Amino acid sequence: MIPDTKSLTKSKKTNIDYVYAIGDVCIGLKRWLVACGEGAVAATSAFKDIKEN
Repeated sequence: MIPDTKSLTKSKKTNIDYVYAIGDVCIGLKRWLVACGEGAVAATSAFKDIKEN
């Protein structure tokens, strides 16, 4: 199954449970600083999802 990165949520979730997308995967090439910020958002989302389940 391939994640749909066009329908990402603000928390960087894809259409596949526990799969997140950040940086260049989302919208073309980005600077490393933006990708780091998105990584932090995705990590926080993953932590919350794991904690809730």
